[in-house]
Amino acid sequence: MTGFPPAPVFPALLLLALAPLAGLALAHMLPRWLGRDPLWRARARFCPYRRSLPLACLGVTAVLMLAGPSPFTVPFVTTALTAVWLWLLLALILTDLIAYRLPDVATASLLAVALAKALTLALLAAMDPLWPLAGALFGSSSFLLIRWAYQALRGREGLGLGDVKLMAGIGAGIGAGIGPLWLPHLVLLAACLCLLWALGQTLRRRPPAADQPLPFGAALCLAAIVLTLGRIHWGGH
Repeated sequence: MTGFPPAPVFPALLLLALAPLAGLALAHMLPRWLGRDPLWRARARFCPYRRSLPLACLGVTAVLMLAGPSPFTVPFVTTALTAVWLWLLLALILTDLIAYRLPDVATASLLAVALAKALTLALLAAMDPLWPLAGALFGSSSFLLIRWAYQALRGREGLGLGDVKLMAGIGAGIGAGIGPLWLPHLVLLAACLCLLWALGQTLRRRPPAADQPLPFGAALCLAAIVLTLGRIHWGGH
């Protein structure tokens, strides 16, 4: 995207300063997101990875700023919204790893931030607003069909509704950049990450059982982060 004046350095540094604070806030909210179950709340509260969330938010924000040869050639508000979207993805990775849950408040926030970024780009005449809507619809509807088909064939739930809602937010975010046609690549990357996780568990002599749930939502979020930073590196939004 071209034609926009470079963003001031001060807002960029401010965003970098806010990243770890946002990570602290998200880490504080994780136990509340997991509901009233005392077990999950306790696991979230004492999860060692929860303490690394501020550093992870700072890391992805720094990579976001430095991803391309001209990191400040887009309107700064879109960069800030992209950063918030990435922070939410990091928090969702933790909730799925801790409790195999993707809280509604987090997935709804992810979708809202993606649509806000899309609206900003549409107002600047930098993007067709239908792309993120198509991404959200394509992502959520395809996963909903997979969920129904698996349940009809196997007689049990194989994909949670949280993954369906998550794909709406991821689809809108990806659609706001490189288009919804990249969503199959994202799912393929997420599937490969889950296979690597299963292989690692097997090498540690702890192979996952056939009916053991996999944190596929976490893999989807990580794949979305990789694709987002990659598209920015190659000149995307």
